[in-house]
Amino acid sequence: MFTFFSPGQSLDPEQMLWVYKNLPCVTPDGPVTVSINNYRNSLHKKDKPSDTDADVTGTEDAEKIKGYLLRVAPDCAQRAGGMVAFVEVFLGKGSPQAICAVLQMFVDYSGAFIDLARRERAQGVYAQCAAILDDTDISWQDTLQQIADKWLGLDCSGFVGNWLKVAGPELKLNQNVKTNNVLSIARRKVRTLETIGPWDLICHSDNKHIAVVNAVLDLSGGASDNPASLKFDVCQSAGDGPSIDRYSFLSTGADSNGPLFKLASPKKTNIATEFYVISVWDDPASA
Repeated sequence: MFTFFSPGQSLDPEQMLWVYKNLPCVTPDGPVTVSINNYRNSLHKKDKPSDTDADVTGTEDAEKIKGYLLRVAPDCAQRAGGMVAFVEVFLGKGSPQAICAVLQMFVDYSGAFIDLARRERAQGVYAQCAAILDDTDISWQDTLQQIADKWLGLDCSGFVGNWLKVAGPELKLNQNVKTNNVLSIARRKVRTLETIGPWDLICHSDNKHIAVVNAVLDLSGGASDNPASLKFDVCQSAGDGPSIDRYSFLSTGADSNGPLFKLASPKKTNIATEFYVISVWDDPASA
């Protein structure tokens, strides 16, 4: 299994994003890299508010593929770092190491996967995945990227939590981290835009989204003390998938948990609810 970093390593959120966008695999074509491009959470069709695009971001079909891979790859748990790590790849929670291991299994057990689908006259997503693996007109790079785009992805906690496990193992936060977990261990709740720093966590007040500040930029070049000149590079997994984008924030007041902010000009794919900005670091990266 590939090893990218060790717990406690100083790793910027953007560096973690780069890893998720450049996952290595060894194939009959030689080394390839695969990118995790999509937001994906563990909702199923029955949990969705409507049937419109019911499984666009869910993991229901991914979990079916997981079941087939379990049947043909007897060492799947060992290779992924444990059964929980293996399963979480298909739930939007996978670490880079575990996702790499799963992608490698699709290479190593492709023949067995295809044979199982043929024997069972598989239909639906099973047949679709087998057909991708059996398509000799495309490269292994394209094969694995198609599988990643169709059935793998990350939710917000999957990205931020796996980064925190590397950058701050002492915090004991993981791939299921939510706002409530961060509030309980906050070292500092940011009160003004000017005091937001790198590695501060963006924790939405409805407990449904989490992101992280990678860098703070003063576009005035220091010529102005106007908070409007501040821009924030944010790493997250949301509607655009794992990404880094530049935003302006607005201060909107406070509630019982602390000061609140929001995006100044949210895009359609952004999470537009108000959020807290929280530092969990004794020695923050911005110091």
